[in-house]
Amino acid sequence: MVKKNSPEPISEVNYPQQVHLNEEDYRSLFHFASDAIWIHDLEGHIVAVNEAFEQLLGQPGAELIGRNVREFLSGDGLSVAAIVKKKLLKGERAVGRYEQLVLRDDGRQVILEITTCLIRRRGKPLAFENIARDVTEKREIEKNLKFCLHKVLQAQEDERKRISRDLHDEAIQSLLLIVHELDAFGSQLGEHPPARSRAELRSLRKLVVEVEESLRRVLQDLRPAILDDLGLPASLEWIADRITREGKMVVQVVLDKKPHELSSEIELTLFRIAQEALSNIRKHSQASKVLVKLNFLDDSIRLTVADNGVGFTVPALGDVNGNRGLGLLSMQERAQILQGNVKIRSIPRSGTTVIAEIPYNLVASQPFWSLTRPEIRVGNRSGLCEQPADDIKEVL
Repeated sequence: MVKKNSPEPISEVNYPQQVHLNEEDYRSLFHFASDAIWIHDLEGHIVAVNEAFEQLLGQPGAELIGRNVREFLSGDGLSVAAIVKKKLLKGERAVGRYEQLVLRDDGRQVILEITTCLIRRRGKPLAFENIARDVTEKREIEKNLKFCLHKVLQAQEDERKRISRDLHDEAIQSLLLIVHELDAFGSQLGEHPPARSRAELRSLRKLVVEVEESLRRVLQDLRPAILDDLGLPASLEWIADRITREGKMVVQVVLDKKPHELSSEIELTLFRIAQEALSNIRKHSQASKVLVKLNFLDDSIRLTVADNGVGFTVPALGDVNGNRGLGLLSMQERAQILQGNVKIRSIPRSGTTVIAEIPYNLVASQPFWSLTRPEIRVGNRSGLCEQPADDIKEVL
């Protein structure tokens, strides 16, 4: 006898309308699913497809059955497929979603977001089932948005440069002229001018000099001349020295001894990322020490900015709250435009580390999806870096 309020065994519950799925029902689910589904054996030969997959490749199922998936993949795509196959055969439950470029017989290229699982029979691997969604249009939109963002940032930098040049050629020169005129006026007052006049003249001259110095700092933030004249390493040392002289924190710059020649676009991008990271540290971190490190790797350059401040909870990409969230998003977008990335590690009361990495060779024709990393769109969206480098720990 079952006690009152005790859950009944599932097998004994009599539902008014129990659903029993037979083989025909499962076949209907397979064939009429909105996502493309196909099954291929361990050697890659297609053994079953649904209607969505037929529409995706523009061919009837009868023509697809028996063909090998290798016929629809590029060389990079084959590498991705091999990685996925290896992981599944090793017993990993899933590899997450990954992207593949599929080549149709009519010459069209389609980008698929795929989930693959291993089918077993009596414990032995039998075939692979793939569920895919066409993301070609989505990726094209992302590509166009990235292009537009690149143009906006480029226009912004050009405007910064123009404003900086105009202010230097006009406003700064005018302020310097005022200082000279005040000096000349002071000399005309004679050796013994009234004390009040002398004090007012000194005060006015001091104010003009302060305005001129403040304007020069604004110009340096807009577009530091040292970046164009001496390059990224010197610019990082300049901004570190400037912040250190403020007296609130010590900024140390560590550079590789054998620098790699960088394009002006890479230098500007990394400088802006460093500038934004240091600005966030000054405003929020309460840090006393900061390390800025530039590593010239074999294929890319890596910028690291680490502090010993209070840290914070890193928002997931796309979760923008306040100026800090916009700053983090701006750093990520700048790096992505140059096919790079930004990783942020921060734990409350344990400091923050920002790592930006950009490849040296920027290939304009490089596809805007990845064909070599099937896990590229899988995992923690916040892009956290697991641990800072040991030498950064020692300095901080």
